[in-house]
Parts: sequence; structure tokens; C-alpha cells
Amino acid sequence: MSQNLNGTFERGILKPDGWSLSSGTGAWENEGYEGIHSISVTGTGRESDSNYWKSDNYKLLPKQSYRVSFMSKISPGASGGTIVAGSNVANRDFSVGTQWEKRSFIFTTPADTSNAFIRFGQWQKNGKVWFDNVEVNPVVPTYKSKDNISLGTGERIEKGVYSFRPDFGGDNANSSRPLFSHTAGFNSNRWLIDSVSEVIYRHQISGYQQKSASIGVQIGYYLSGKCIVDVSIDNKNWQSIGELTGLGGKEFDVPEALFPAGEIFVRLYGSSLDEKPAYFQIYGYSYTANLDGTSIPDMIGETYYSEVNKISKSLDVQILSLGDLKPSGNNSILLKLENKGGSPIRLSVSLFLKGPENAEFTTQEFSVRPEVSRNVNIKYDIRKSGDYELSISANTPEKNPLYFAKTFFRVPFLYSADYGYLISDNKECSLWWAEGTYKISKERPSPTKKNEKIRINCAKNEYEPFQIVITPKTDIKNIAIQTESLVNSSGYAITDIKVSLVRYVYIKTPTDRLGSIGYYPDPLPPYQTPFSVKAGENQPIWVTIYVPPDAPAGDYKGKISIFSGSWLQEVEINLHVWDFTLPKETHVQSAFSFSPWLVKRYHNLESDEELKKVVHEYYKNFASHRISPYNPTASIHVKFDPSDPDNVKIDFSDFD
Repeated sequence: MSQNLNGTFERGILKPDGWSLSSGTGAWENEGYEGIHSISVTGTGRESDSNYWKSDNYKLLPKQSYRVSFMSKISPGASGGTIVAGSNVANRDFSVGTQWEKRSFIFTTPADTSNAFIRFGQWQKNGKVWFDNVEVNPVVPTYKSKDNISLGTGERIEKGVYSFRPDFGGDNANSSRPLFSHTAGFNSNRWLIDSVSEVIYRHQISGYQQKSASIGVQIGYYLSGKCIVDVSIDNKNWQSIGELTGLGGKEFDVPEALFPAGEIFVRLYGSSLDEKPAYFQIYGYSYTANLDGTSIPDMIGETYYSEVNKISKSLDVQILSLGDLKPSGNNSILLKLENKGGSPIRLSVSLFLKGPENAEFTTQEFSVRPEVSRNVNIKYDIRKSGDYELSISANTPEKNPLYFAKTFFRVPFLYSADYGYLISDNKECSLWWAEGTYKISKERPSPTKKNEKIRINCAKNEYEPFQIVITPKTDIKNIAIQTESLVNSSGYAITDIKVSLVRYVYIKTPTDRLGSIGYYPDPLPPYQTPFSVKAGENQPIWVTIYVPPDAPAGDYKGKISIFSGSWLQEVEINLHVWDFTLPKETHVQSAFSFSPWLVKRYHNLESDEELKKVVHEYYKNFASHRISPYNPTASIHVKFDPSDPDNVKIDFSDFD
């Protein structure tokens, strides 16, 4: 727990107990987020102006992960600079508004913490910053596991290739499963390297040998010196494989002589250059290895950090798995309980979810005999996205606590499962549908709410999409789709129905905290030929209906057929057309960021003529769906022929 931190700043005389102001202007405030006190610092905004409140009592342990959380706000009109929080050995910059806001992150301490301390303050902020409800707690990591393989956040196996790419700017900062040891400082999203600091990563995948590997290092700030990259198979005998200087990145191949290898250690450190000591910052690191073996499972790693309070000396509890902690089929917590006392312990284990959904799951009472271990599994269910607190408690029949742990996690909106309508559910697959406003993940479970008919509404001269999702229980091959016109009671038919398949792109680095690492639905290639879907994966089918301007208002019916061999699903579509027409011209101002040059790179186009044709298709789609790019003429130009100054020729042919 938070030792004797006095993180609410309620105790003290003249100043808060256990806290000291480094320099500059600061105060023990007579206002707080919940209580009657908080602390503040005030900056001038000038260059190198920085000050902070330092904890005098909290002792950080070496090579230990911690969760820091706090409330903060700034004064109206405060500008520039940043809030600094955490430790002098692992800092994170934050921004907040003029109302109290909560912030948190995880960090891992270096091998030597003799000079490490907790601090909260400002750097070049012109204005006042308040802090309250500070908590600093040691945490224990639990990793995603599958087939005896454990992978943490940033790790991935796909088609026999292991990769690690940490998101230094994410909630876990410098913490990761492969991080073995370090003496380097860390700030926000980068390692701080000088001539006496290093970072060591250990890459090991249980049960598999590595056949080859490569390393990537990215320097985002450079002052002097060089970065040395060493490798080892035992953390004792090191071999230098390269170095880099200046800004930018570089790839390094691990020597073939080290393989096959069960584990590879990578050491990054600074060295002087031209008699100048090293100082630079590493913004990116990656490791990729080819694994030796067959039927290697694909998986994406996750790390969850739990705050543990062991109350009983007799009961030892180890969290083996927290499950997926998102809407999916593997939502269960696995605990290993061991009785280290001399008599049986009778207890029950409870799980509490607090957040967008509140729930409690409790086991029956059971006994653990002395010197015996026992595994306990608790199933739970999550369907909504958002921020959660998960608590695990072990209690005697008299409700006396023996063990308590809690972790905080976020279910990204991509994995939300509180929408959609079940059409059918049989031994082959589940079939369901959802409106076009949702991004449907590969893994989320089928909805429970049933609605066998698709019901949508549309204006005249409008496109309206919906999604039908196939979730097979066994692999289904050669799936075909057939649509029929939507017809009203008078026989008028709406025939413009287009079908596309939702495809997925793997996201390595989310744009912001609302995103997530993993497969994200984005491309919509037109359906042309039969396709296959793997068991347990969602395959959305994107259907777009266009209602012409002259279509009569009222109700229309049709159907879409999905079939493979003897398996057939026919789904009724009910469309209501409103009695108004969207104008051809768009009257709502909008702007969409669009770069033809990114299109050229994405589609691997070689010539300007190819780019012109592809961009034209994009613009046609924008026009159909009332999307206005910032610059609709970015790839085309007005041509001038100034050879005759008295008769300059202007060519608008690119606009034809």
C-alpha cells in the first residue's frame, strides 16, 4: 500500500507532514479535492523554471513496478509548460484543466533507488498547479497467457514471428515483461541515456527457441555521444553488434552464431564520442524474432498490474491469470492458493467489478489444507467499455479478510459488446447485426438481445449502411452472399444495394487512450468472391443501401441470403423511407483530412497518372457521402503556359 505517504495532505503543522518544497513558490492549500487540504506549486513560465513537492518518507524499492495516481488542476489562465509527476527516476508529464482531474501511470524503478524519490510539481508552467489524493502503490504484473506462453503489453506472436514494440507513451511507461534491468532515467515517453546508464531487455518465449532476430533503436533527442547495442545469451558474455549517433533509427541483426537461443539479452548504453560524454534519448525500441516450431499460436500480449495487500501470513495467493478483462470468451480469474500454516483454512473468494458495470462474483466456501496449494477459478462477464476497478478478496466464513488485491483496467470502445441484435444461434455459428455506426472487433461476443429482422430508416437521396456479422463456431469456407431488391407494397423496388467485407488492420501504437493495440476494422473491399471465416472470429458484412430521390416514402421489405454448402441463413430487411429528400448540394460545413501522397504510399502507386485515377475514386466516394476534404484539388493543378507574356495560356484540363 502507500506506506506513510500522507497523500491527502490532511496531516501537518505549517506544512504537510512528510513533504518538502524543493524551491520556488508553493503552498499547503486550505482547499482540497475531497478534504480541506492540498498542495500547490506556482511557476513563472520562464526557461528552466521548475519546482516540486518531494515526499520525505516514501522509499522506492529497486526493480519494482509502481502505480501512481493523483488529482490535479491548474489556475484559470495558466499556460505553457507541463505538470511533472511520479519520481525523479521515472517522470511523466501531464496536462489538466481548471477542474480536478485524475491522472495515473505505471513505472518501474532502476536497479539502484538510493537517490530516488516521489515528486509532484511543474516545469515552465506559467501559473498555479494543485495536487491532491496522491497514491503510490507497488504493483504485481499478470500477463496474458495462452498454451503455456505468457506475453505482456507490446508483445505479439503472428505466424511464428515474435515481436516486441513497447509504447513508452502509454499507461505502462517504461514497464514491460521483457524489461530486465536498467540504470537509465525515464521521462514521459523516452529513456534518458548518458555515459553511465544502460537499459537491458530479456526476450524469451516459453517453450520455443529463436532462430534469428533483429533489433530496432530510435533516437528522438540527441546532444552528444553514441548508443552502443550489445547482445548476449546469458547476461554475462556480451557482444557488440553496432552503434548509432544523431537523430533517427537503425536496425541491427543479431549474429547467427547465437542461434538457436532460448533467450536473448539486449543492452543499450551510452558512450562518449569525440571526447564528449553521451547524452541522448531513446524514443523507440523493437525486437523481432523468428521462432522454431510448428503450430505456434498467434496471440497479442497484455499486462495488468495489481495492488496486493496480503493480510494473513498463512495464506499465499498468486494471480495466475486475470482473463481477457474485456468482452470475450475467456473471462475468468485463475488464482493459486497455498496454505503455509499449520491448520486448514476455510474461505471463499470474491470478485468485484466497479465501473460502467457493477457486479460481484463469489465462490462457494472451501478448505485449503496445510502445506497444500489449490487453484481457484472465478468466471465473470463484461459487456460495456470504459474504466473499471477489479477487486479480489479472500475471506473466512466470519468475513475476516485474508487477502485483498485490486487492479485498474480499461475496456476500449472497440471491444464494447452492449450493442447489436442476435439473428440466430446454432451449432454452426451465431449470426447478428448492428448499425453502421459501430466498429466491431474480431473478438467481441455475440449480443444477447434478439431481433431477427434488420430494421433501418433512411431519407430519399441518402445512403444507409448496416452490418451483418458471422461468428462461426467451426471454420466455415466458401461463404457466398446474395441480395434482393427492397420492394414496397406498390411494387416499387430499391435496387442499389452494395456489399463489402470488413477487413482488419493491426494497430501497433494507438493514437490516444481511446484506442487499443490489436486488429482494428477499417478497409471495406467490395464483396466479389466467396470467402472463409475462422472459428471464434467475427466477420462483419457491410451492406449499403441507396434510396433514390424519387423513391416513394413508406415501408420496404427484402432479404439477404448468406450460405455455404448446406448452411443457409436468410435475413429479412425492413427499410422505412422518410418523406423528405436530402438536397444534392451539401449545406453543412465539414472538413476531412486527406493526403493524396499518403494514398500513393498506401496503394504502392508508381506514377502520377495512377495516383490521379485512384484519388478520383476517393473524391467520388467523398461526394456521394457528403464528405468535404480540406483541399479537394490537392493532386490536380491549374497549368500555365507563360511563353507568350501577352497571351498567357491557362489549362484547367486536370479538373475535367
